[in-house]
Amino acid sequence: MSLADRLAEPPVQMKGPRCSIYLLLLQLDADETAALNTALADERFTSVAIADALQAEGYAVKESPLRRHRLGRCACGDAL
Repeated sequence: MSLADRLAEPPVQMKGPRCSIYLLLLQLDADETAALNTALADERFTSVAIADALQAEGYAVKESPLRRHRLGRCACGDAL
Protein backbone atom coordinates (compact mmCIF):
# COMPACT_ATOMS: atom_id res chain seq x y z
CA MET A 1 0.00 0.00 0.00
CA SER A 2 1.38 3.43 -0.91
CA LEU A 3 1.35 6.58 1.18
CA ALA A 4 -1.18 8.07 -1.24
CA ASP A 5 -3.48 5.09 -0.62
CA ARG A 6 -3.12 5.41 3.15
CA LEU A 7 -3.94 9.11 3.02
CA ALA A 8 -6.81 8.83 0.53
CA GLU A 9 -9.41 8.61 3.30
CA PRO A 10 -9.34 10.30 6.70
CA PRO A 11 -9.31 8.03 9.75
CA VAL A 12 -12.74 6.96 10.90
CA GLN A 13 -12.15 7.63 14.58
CA MET A 14 -10.32 10.55 16.12
CA LYS A 15 -7.56 9.64 18.54
CA GLY A 16 -7.06 11.16 21.94
CA PRO A 17 -9.31 11.83 24.89
CA ARG A 18 -12.98 12.42 24.30
CA CYS A 19 -14.35 15.95 24.42
CA SER A 20 -15.31 16.96 27.96
CA ILE A 21 -18.66 18.30 26.70
CA TYR A 22 -19.39 14.98 25.00
CA LEU A 23 -18.62 13.20 28.28
CA LEU A 24 -20.84 15.64 30.18
CA LEU A 25 -23.73 14.98 27.78
CA LEU A 26 -23.41 11.26 28.53
CA GLN A 27 -23.89 11.98 32.26
CA LEU A 28 -27.00 14.15 31.97
CA ASP A 29 -30.57 12.85 31.97
CA ALA A 30 -32.63 13.16 28.79
CA ASP A 31 -34.25 16.50 29.69
CA GLU A 32 -30.95 18.12 30.66
CA THR A 33 -29.23 16.73 27.55
CA ALA A 34 -31.97 18.19 25.36
CA ALA A 35 -31.76 21.56 27.14
CA LEU A 36 -27.98 21.71 26.83
CA ASN A 37 -28.02 20.69 23.16
CA THR A 38 -30.66 23.35 22.46
CA ALA A 39 -28.58 26.03 24.18
CA LEU A 40 -25.42 24.91 22.39
CA ALA A 41 -27.17 25.23 19.03
CA ASP A 42 -28.71 28.64 19.85
CA GLU A 43 -26.41 31.55 18.99
CA ARG A 44 -28.24 33.75 21.49
CA PHE A 45 -26.55 31.77 24.29
CA THR A 46 -22.87 32.58 24.70
CA SER A 47 -20.50 29.85 25.76
CA VAL A 48 -19.83 31.88 28.91
CA ALA A 49 -23.55 31.95 29.77
CA ILE A 50 -23.83 28.19 29.24
CA ALA A 51 -20.72 27.56 31.35
CA ASP A 52 -22.14 29.79 34.10
CA ALA A 53 -25.43 27.85 34.10
CA LEU A 54 -23.60 24.51 34.25
CA GLN A 55 -21.33 25.73 37.05
CA ALA A 56 -24.38 26.95 39.01
CA GLU A 57 -25.68 23.37 38.83
CA GLY A 58 -22.38 21.97 40.11
CA TYR A 59 -20.71 20.93 36.86
CA ALA A 60 -17.02 21.86 36.52
CA VAL A 61 -17.20 23.22 32.98
CA LYS A 62 -15.18 26.09 31.53
CA GLU A 63 -16.12 28.29 28.59
CA SER A 64 -13.30 27.23 26.25
CA PRO A 65 -14.31 23.55 25.91
CA LEU A 66 -17.88 24.65 25.24
CA ARG A 67 -16.71 27.03 22.53
CA ARG A 68 -14.49 24.37 20.91
CA HIS A 69 -17.37 21.86 20.99
CA ARG A 70 -19.77 24.35 19.43
CA LEU A 71 -17.28 25.04 16.64
CA GLY A 72 -16.60 21.35 16.03
CA ARG A 73 -12.95 21.79 17.00
CA CYS A 74 -12.99 19.37 19.91
CA ALA A 75 -11.88 15.74 20.14
CA CYS A 76 -15.32 14.46 19.19
CA GLY A 77 -15.66 16.81 16.23
CA ASP A 78 -19.42 17.21 16.74
CA ALA A 79 -20.09 20.54 15.11
CA LEU A 80 -23.50 21.94 15.83
